[in-house]
Amino acid sequence: KPLLKPGGKIALTDAVWLKPDPPEELAQFWTEYPDMNNIDNRRDIFGQCGYKMLGDFVLPEAAWRDDYYGPMETRLEILFEKYADDKTALSVLEECFLEINLYEKYSDYYGYVFLVASI
Repeated sequence: KPLLKPGGKIALTDAVWLKPDPPEELAQFWTEYPDMNNIDNRRDIFGQCGYKMLGDFVLPEAAWRDDYYGPMETRLEILFEKYADDKTALSVLEECFLEINLYEKYSDYYGYVFLVASI
C-alpha cells in the first residue's frame, strides 16, 4: 500500500474455489496452497487492508486450457521423453499431468480471479 500514490490501483490474480465442498481428490491436490479460498474472501481481504474494490472477474476456462495447460502439455510430452530414465523428474512431470487432468474433471470448482482495487 505505501508503494501506491493517491488514486493508485492494485491488480492481482489468485486461485480460488468457485464452488463449496470440492471433491476430496481435488482438495487434496490443492493442500500445498492452504490459503486458497473463495472470491468473497479475497474481496474481504482487500477491504480489511483499506482498499476499495473496483471489480473482479474469473479468468475464462480458455485461459487455462489454451494458454496454460495446452502449451504445458506439449512441453510435458517432450520432457517425458528427455527424462525417461530420471525417476525424480518423472515424478514432477506426472504431478503436472495430474494437475491438467484434475482441471479437466473439476474446472467448475476452481479458477483464477482477477481483482482490481484502489486506495
